[in-house]
Amino acid sequence: MHFDFFKNLFPQCDLQIVEENGIETIRINNKRFEDYILVSYYPDDYYKYLFRFATQHLETSSIEQLTEYVTAFVNAEKAAIEFYEDGRAWFGGDIDTALLENLTYDSLRKCYFGHQHLKEYSFTVRAWDEQFCFNAHFITDENGKVTIVKEPPHNI
Repeated sequence: MHFDFFKNLFPQCDLQIVEENGIETIRINNKRFEDYILVSYYPDDYYKYLFRFATQHLETSSIEQLTEYVTAFVNAEKAAIEFYEDGRAWFGGDIDTALLENLTYDSLRKCYFGHQHLKEYSFTVRAWDEQFCFNAHFITDENGKVTIVKEPPHNI
């Protein structure tokens, strides 16, 4: 099978590989909580690999890029971040977990999402380490300073 090398790369994980209609998919399970990574191999498409974790995805034809990306999520070096407006997913991406410890409105806006009105959204962060998983929203004080209010996630 195409993804057998993941067994050696992530022996600490529960891996399930299935093939259906010529598309191979591996599910990499985190034994600590319910979030998992899915990677599919499409041999005949423009991009060959589709990575999915929480709200994040990556399409690539590079096995090296895929392996680096999966490893970064499995090692909790990256997390998925998604912004919501009125409960609807609006935009997102990935974020380095090293930035989450001292995350501020300005660092979030400058480093990743230069959206001018970011404070109008709520957001979620999901990683393979529970310390990096949270839901959040912004509050603005009377001086205009914007603060992030973090809450524990509801689905871990």
